[in-house]
Amino acid sequence: MIRSISFRICLLAMGITYSGICISAQNISFVREYYASSSIIDCFALVANRTNHEISLHLDNRYWVKEMFEKEIRFMPQYKNNFFSFQCAHFGYSKFGNLDCALGYTRAFGKRFAMGLQLFYLFSHAENYQKKHSFTFDYSVIINATDKLGFYFYTYNPACLKYSFSNRNPIPTRFNFACFYQINKKLLISTQISKIISENLNIQTSIFYKQTFWATHCQLSLIDIQMGFDFWWNHFSLGTKFTYNYHVGFSNHLSISFLY
Repeated sequence: MIRSISFRICLLAMGITYSGICISAQNISFVREYYASSSIIDCFALVANRTNHEISLHLDNRYWVKEMFEKEIRFMPQYKNNFFSFQCAHFGYSKFGNLDCALGYTRAFGKRFAMGLQLFYLFSHAENYQKKHSFTFDYSVIINATDKLGFYFYTYNPACLKYSFSNRNPIPTRFNFACFYQINKKLLISTQISKIISENLNIQTSIFYKQTFWATHCQLSLIDIQMGFDFWWNHFSLGTKFTYNYHVGFSNHLSISFLY
């Protein structure tokens, strides 16, 4: 069920030591943390040029239903100008669930442009139903137009691949476009447009505020409202987020990360 809800945000480590490439090296770090749906990072190009390795654990309970629990582990190393990601997430429980694994690579080309690519293995299981094995990919581009203004474009499953290859059900294809503007060193605003094929368009407006050892964000969209907080100390960070979907109810997310 990867990316079934277009604005489930994944909180990574708050990235005070990440560099990023958009808007400014200091401030884009906390923007990219909230521009991710599902447990797998959206717009992987956003993490180009960072200077740390990271190991993190993410827990997500959707709508406070115990059967809709997601667990993910992530390892993100970097080497010179190359950045990699190895991720594995499971949603559901013993009788039903989805296992999503991703291998990602991104690289910045100067200070204004970066590209990212992720390859996915998707495994779906349900009691009394045949298991499904699928593969797909995503592609992302980020552009730093000025020192304060940035854009990104992201597409998931652009080839419109299907589950289990022979299955008639297509893997959802999604497109994201975002624009963000840095007001000052601590405050940033953004707007994101997201579209899943055969589903309604979603528009989201966000405000991000950052201090030395903590940060917060608030996001309002056509489907939900979200509030998140992050705290960090030395090499560790703790992130939490609360989401209220207008039709389904509350969800909460917790992340713990180690950067070195």
